Amino acid sequence: MSTLSDELARRLGISKEAFEARAAEKKREGALAARRDAEQRAATEHLLRAPRYPGAQPMTLAEARALLAKVPPLPANPAVDGLFDPETFTLPSVQWIDGAVELDELHLPAGGSNLIVAGALVIRGTLKQDFRAGGLLVLGDLRARHLVTTAELACTGDLTVDGVLFGNCTNYATNVWGKARAQVLISAKEHAFCFWGGHLAECTVDVEGGAPNLGGGQYTGETMHQVLHADFGDGRDEAQVAALLRRRDTALR
Repeated sequence: MSTLSDELARRLGISKEAFEARAAEKKREGALAARRDAEQRAATEHLLRAPRYPGAQPMTLAEARALLAKVPPLPANPAVDGLFDPETFTLPSVQWIDGAVELDELHLPAGGSNLIVAGALVIRGTLKQDFRAGGLLVLGDLRARHLVTTAELACTGDLTVDGVLFGNCTNYATNVWGKARAQVLISAKEHAFCFWGGHLAECTVDVEGGAPNLGGGQYTGETMHQVLHADFGDGRDEAQVAALLRRRDTALR
């Protein structure tokens, strides 16, 4: 007995299997389009209440995905264990800066938008990402006096931190395509620093002693207090670390 699928396939001049595969693909495309529409509505609402970053403008998710599709793949480096997921920098919403920018400070608060900088980013003071803040993607070089991150950060150029580079939280990673340099490099809670172009630091502290890609760190656990200021505490509180850097401009003794 002929079915509707049989008849439609016959009219199209294709097999029933090919017709059903085509129908399934259209259904998937429709579901994806509906989901993307819902995501954009949510992103638009989120942008209305999210704090605006200096010099940034809103970006649709479709525009963001088109830009993210042009991000170069991670460089090959067998010594580094990590990955880069472009979707991390879409939801809940996206702001972007069209070109290079230099700022005194940059703070990405918890629950805020992702920020994409389409050029070099220079922070004369401290760049701070709160826990569960929006991700920061810099499509160029990134330079800061201090950098305190507990969220997702990626830089397709070189990363230069004149003072302290502090990463906290296993849920997020710091990916750098180029060379990373810092005076003091600190991984707390086994934060994953993925320096695909290699890195150089005068002092490396691995608070937990098991951070990936650091080879154990120059100082771990209790030995970190040989070089770090007493106010650094147990090394797991990013707010305490940021306050210390504002007060002393260094985490070293």
